[in-house]
Parts: sequence; C-alpha cells; structure tokens
Amino acid sequence: MHLDIGFLIGSPTVDHSVDVTVAPWSFTHWLEITFLVVALAIAGIVFASSYYDFRCKSTHGLDHYKHDLPTTKQMYLVSFSIIRNWYRITSRGDDQLSHNLRYIHTIRMIVFMGVTLGHVVFYAQPRTALTIENRFSDLTTMIVINGTQIVTTFFAISAMLLVLFFMQKVDETKKKVGIVEICIISAARYVRLTPVYAFVMLFEATWVVRFGDGPLWQKGFETSRTYCRKNWWANLLYINNYYKPDEPCMLHTWYLAADFHLFVYGLVLCALIARYPKMRNLLLGTLMVLSYAATAAIIYVKEYDAIPIFAPEQIRYFFWYWGVYKDAYVPTHMYLVNYTFALACAFYYRHLLKTRINYHWLIKVSWFGSLLLIPALFAMGYIFYQNQFEMPSLWMALLFPFIRLLYSAIIFFGGVGLSFRFVKLLTRLADIPFHSIIGRLTYSAYLCHLCMIKMSLFNTRSFFRYALIDIGAIWAASMFLSYLVAWVLCLVLESPFVALQRQLFKRHTRSSDDTEHSSSGGDIGTDTSYCEHSDEKNHYQANVIFSQRF
Repeated sequence: MHLDIGFLIGSPTVDHSVDVTVAPWSFTHWLEITFLVVALAIAGIVFASSYYDFRCKSTHGLDHYKHDLPTTKQMYLVSFSIIRNWYRITSRGDDQLSHNLRYIHTIRMIVFMGVTLGHVVFYAQPRTALTIENRFSDLTTMIVINGTQIVTTFFAISAMLLVLFFMQKVDETKKKVGIVEICIISAARYVRLTPVYAFVMLFEATWVVRFGDGPLWQKGFETSRTYCRKNWWANLLYINNYYKPDEPCMLHTWYLAADFHLFVYGLVLCALIARYPKMRNLLLGTLMVLSYAATAAIIYVKEYDAIPIFAPEQIRYFFWYWGVYKDAYVPTHMYLVNYTFALACAFYYRHLLKTRINYHWLIKVSWFGSLLLIPALFAMGYIFYQNQFEMPSLWMALLFPFIRLLYSAIIFFGGVGLSFRFVKLLTRLADIPFHSIIGRLTYSAYLCHLCMIKMSLFNTRSFFRYALIDIGAIWAASMFLSYLVAWVLCLVLESPFVALQRQLFKRHTRSSDDTEHSSSGGDIGTDTSYCEHSDEKNHYQANVIFSQRF
C-alpha cells in the first residue's frame, strides 16, 4: 500500500488544491441573517399553531391532541402544533402489519449507531498517516472500517416497506398505479424530506463555522461551507451523488440522493408488478442479472478491489478525489443489484406472511448464527488490506456485488426472524416503544450527526490518540447530541411537514371510502403510521406506503 510520507493529516490549513475562498462579509452577513429570519419564522409559526390548537380544545386533558380536527383548514393550521406533533412521534400503529414491522425502528437505531461510529473513526485526526496504517493491522478496526455495507441496510428497509405498504394499498383499493400517481407519490416524498434537509444545509452554509476555532477547524468546516453555497441546488434536486461529488455539500447526504432515486425505481417496479403480476419473477430476475453484470463490469474496467480500501491518501481529503468513492460508492446505479434483491425479498416476505408456518428449530439456530456473519463479513476485508491482488481481476469484480447481495440476504433473514419471533426475547427487546421514537428521529439525526462529529473532533488543539476510550467518548457524545437536535427538528419541521403533506396529497393517497380526518394513517411516503385510536368513530387500518427516509 502506498504511503504519502510527506502528508500530515492534522495540517491546520486545507490543501491549496481545494478552493476555500471566503465570501465577502456582506454576502456572509446576508446568509446568516437569512438563517436567523427563517429560524425565527419557524418559531413564530410553531407558537401560533400551538396556540390555535390550544384554543380549539373543547375537553380537558390531552386527548384533544391525539385526534384530528373536523375540517381540513383546521388541520392545516395545527400542522405545526408542538404537542400534537409530539403525539405523532410517540404513537404506534396497532394494525397487524405495523406490529410485525416494529422491529425495524430498532434496526434503524442500531445501524445509525454503526454509521456514526464509522464516521468517528474516519474523521479522527491522528498525528501522522502512519497511525492510520497501523490500525489496518487491528482486526477490530477492520470490522468498523469495512462496515461500509451497513448503509445498504437502509436500502433494504426502504425496499421492504415500499413493497409491503404499496401492495397493501393496491390490494385494498383495487386500483392501478400509473405515471401520474408515481409522480404524485414522488412529489409527496420530496415535500416530506426536503424542508428539514434544507434547514440543516442552510445552517452548515452559515453559522456552523462560527461555533468553534482551532488549527483543524478550517479543515473541517470551511470547505463544506464553500461547497454548500456553491452546490446547494444539487442537494435539493437529489443529484449530489452524481454532480460534482468531489465538491460535496454535507458529504453524507449522497445517501439521500441515492435513496430517492432507488425509491422512484422501486415505485415504478411495484406499479408494473401490480399491473402485470405474472411478470414479477421474470422482471425482478432479469433486472438482478443485468444490474449484477453492470456492477461487476464497472469494477473490472475501473480496476478496483472487491471492497473499498481506505488508504490515508483518501482519508486526507475525506474521499473527495478518490475514484472508488466517485465511481463505486456514491452512484445510485451501484446499488441497483441489492435494492432489486431487497424488493424480491419483500415480495417473498408477503408470501411468508400468508403461510405463517412453524419453522424448524434448525432454521431458528441458523438464524441466530447468521447474525454473527455480519461482523465476520466485515472482518473479511482484512484480507484485501494485507494482500495486493493483481487488477483488473474478474473474481474481485464478481465478488463486489456478491458481497452486497450476501449482506442484504442476511439482513432479510434477520428481519424475518424478528418478525416471526424466532427468539421471543430479542423480538420483545426490539418492540420497546422507546426504540420506535428513536427510530423516527433517525432521519433528522442522520442529517446533523456528521456536523456533531466534526465539531467534537476539529474543535481541538491536540491530535487524536485513537484509543478506545477516546473513540467511545466522541461516539457517545455525537450520538446523544444528534438525537437531541433531531428531537427539536422533528417537532418543529419534519413532523409538521409530514402533516402538511398528508393534507396536500390526501385525495391522491387515500381511497374514497377512507376516513377523511383520521390521525391513524399516514400518507404515501411518510415514515410511520400514526397510532390508531380505538375510540375513533371511523377507525381504519394504516394504509400508507412507508418509505425509508435516510
């Protein structure tokens, strides 16, 4: 492995090849004032909506906030009511399908913990590059560094929930979904995801750089601020994983772009399968073969390894100029194979729900053992760090998509075991209501977690020691702060726009015989169904398409 000896990763300034020209003060001042105006406007709207909701109360207690108001106009006005949004976050769906899938919130929480830990390890600033290379001989570190596949868990969850709730809706309404409906569903999802995303991005483009200082601070935040002011529109159009990935605004948001593309891709496939059900296996099988071949061909032609090799040269610039990052890690088309496989698994899960057989104890033991395969799969990357294989290599090109398929299969098998209670204790632990709340905060937490990590690591006057206690402390603090900020963002932005989306697209996302003013359901593309209340006059089962948000 090549080592750039002259490189000092803790350099107090950004490399001259990166344009970090600071905008004139007047422009900076205008943007910062804009953020303050937006923040104050949101606070005012939340206060006014909460006060109006309070004035609409006709009973004592808090039950008023758990039910929708009589008219659509009133529901618009109380969309930002903070107490009502708190109940939206903490409520739970009690229909059978939602009950079977409660474990997903726990998985999202665990996966987010893994993502945060990985980012802490990558962004830690040691004294020299040799410190990083020495960690490549540590098996524990290898498990964390090679855990990049963990992000594909969210793609698998997205595919499963899309299929389950979309097909449930189709079965209930007996309606076919066409191009117009696909556009409406995609627009509804955009409305739900983008406001909180834009607010966090505006903060990173303005005030965040003033929250700290030190020799490493400019390296961590100045470039991000510059790129956010330059390429913000690419993020809002969800094309930032293709447009100038070497000048990223909020580096981790490549996932949001890829997830949005894959959601639309999955939506089109689900619509085709609903219209032509006999073509399902042929369609999914053909697309899997084609995407597998295309992924392997790209790896072979580009002469890449079967896994990303994170050398110090790449970590120096946070992967901006790394060919593997731009060609194999962030593009949406590199994830088509495992997303298509996840769609197929979701249709098979629908079949399992209908059969509901008792599984042999050997299958349950195999399920428990499969969970141990995940760290083992990550640890296998150690082989590629210790050996330099000749490239281009056909076997490594074929292995690259196979690893993603294998990981997706393990995740699916694990989800089936939790859903069908192979080990009741684990299922009960996964069903804890607190996990549902944390799971619903994960999208906002994901948006701000990298900022929290960089604040912790770059606001320092010393280099990182890479000791377990140091990594653990930064990781725990970043997790706590991310969820704390996410709690506020969800109450004042994310959940209100979910409610607004519900009203805006209500006629397109509910059947004519559904209850018009029920809090129990969500809309197409919303993250979770709100809790159904047994005392509502028109109680109905949640019928939303629950798409993974990050």
